[in-house]
Amino acid sequence: KVLIANLSIIHEFGVKAVMELKEALTVSLFEVLEYFFTEEIRTKVFTFITPREKARRGATICFSIAGVSAKRLEEDLLLDTYQLGYRFEVDVRPGATKEDPDTFRVTAHYAHMSFVDTYHLARCLHQCYKAELNQ
Repeated sequence: KVLIANLSIIHEFGVKAVMELKEALTVSLFEVLEYFFTEEIRTKVFTFITPREKARRGATICFSIAGVSAKRLEEDLLLDTYQLGYRFEVDVRPGATKEDPDTFRVTAHYAHMSFVDTYHLARCLHQCYKAELNQ
């Protein structure tokens, strides 16, 4: 059903329009993550793994946040642990070694996420990150 719905959207709006929307959502997600994690980016706690350049990436943005468990943040977002009013599903992978930070993988998918959702995802992730640090 999901595949048929996606094909229907692509058929109705056209591949070009869908690709433009996908790119705009990805750029928006980069921007709001940068906004909420400004200090953490400056201090290298938050690191983008995915390059910003469109030609070098797809729609999935990978990044790491040092000093916290990505698995716990994934659960916080999914269950709305801190009652932020939103639930998000993100994909996480453990660091290569115990010393390496875990990797987050998020995609601003045109069929499942709006521009407003990109804002709320970044805001909620940052609030969960801050709450986890305080525990």
